Amino acid sequence: GKNRDLCMKSSDDGGVSFGPLRVIARNAMEPMPVLDMLRGRILMNLNRVDTYENYQMYSYDLGDTWTALENITQFLPGGPYITGPGVGIQLKQGPFAGRLLFVGYTAPPADVVRTWYSDDGGATYTLGRTTLRNVTETQLAELADGSILAAFRSDR
Repeated sequence: GKNRDLCMKSSDDGGVSFGPLRVIARNAMEPMPVLDMLRGRILMNLNRVDTYENYQMYSYDLGDTWTALENITQFLPGGPYITGPGVGIQLKQGPFAGRLLFVGYTAPPADVVRTWYSDDGGATYTLGRTTLRNVTETQLAELADGSILAAFRSDR
């Protein structure tokens, strides 16, 4: 069977050196963190190795400790969606400033990319309306005018 753990290292000197490798979630993969500036915490969306279901966890101390995993698959119809690689984003401007935005894709052969967002810090999620087909690994970026850029990989 598959055995993957989510690990991290941290640096206290701006990336010159890093502390020891630490396991932060067992049987987990595809981390997609976002720094939630409104709530002062890191929110990490990820997948379980055995089911690909969507989960999340929080850190209130910049990654020193993490909460237990919470299953968020019920908020994502048509999923589970494989997150990453990359990071989530928090919108900085416009009517949706503060929104946490994530992206993921369904397993082949469907290769459907969807976004999901939370306006309440991860208590609930809403699936975005846009569907991208025949692509997988996607990264989002907020542009200077507030629009969202999606860069993705296609094997077709």
